[in-house]
Amino acid sequence: RGVDTYWMNEPLRFATTHKHTLSIEGGDATFRYGAGLSYGKTEGVMKGSYRDRMSGGLSLSYRLGSFQVRNYFSYTYTA
Repeated sequence: RGVDTYWMNEPLRFATTHKHTLSIEGGDATFRYGAGLSYGKTEGVMKGSYRDRMSGGLSLSYRLGSFQVRNYFSYTYTA
């Protein structure tokens, strides 16, 4: 597919992209936390083509003197 295709005859469009992000952070000098959600949609130049992407993440940080432990979890779904 796509070999010897004259792309100017195909149904094309101007593609747009948008992304929305919501995040929260808090804590103190010893314990910090954060969470975030994100959604984005990218349209392709061919009519009917697109990509949806949804993601979320959680971060935790604990500090004891000069010792610090960080954990981060993220999940991304692409359709």
